[in-house]
Amino acid sequence: MDTYIAYHYSDSKISKFDSSKCDGLWFTDIEPSDNELLDGIGANGLSYCHKCEITINNDYDDGSNGQIDTYDCKENLINNNADGAILNYDGFTDYVVLSSKQVTILEVTETNQ
Repeated sequence: MDTYIAYHYSDSKISKFDSSKCDGLWFTDIEPSDNELLDGIGANGLSYCHKCEITINNDYDDGSNGQIDTYDCKENLINNNADGAILNYDGFTDYVVLSSKQVTILEVTETNQ
């Protein structure tokens, strides 16, 4: 079991993640102060930053640096007996987990974005 501090950005303040409404819960290690990288992420808005602790017990690895098809993410994780994936890019890392039970919200702040 590995834990990571990661961020989730949204236009809504979230008090609890609901994994039944999405194809995986997505997070990044891009901090709110990194405006250059924030401009390029595919978040559903940037008004709120949710600093979270996420847990991945069985990391997805397909042999290509953990890359996963973002459109069938949940299916790919389940089919590979994984509960999360770590995606390394040039300068930052994204994380995806299957269940809201894998996420603890530590802090929520407004980003003024």
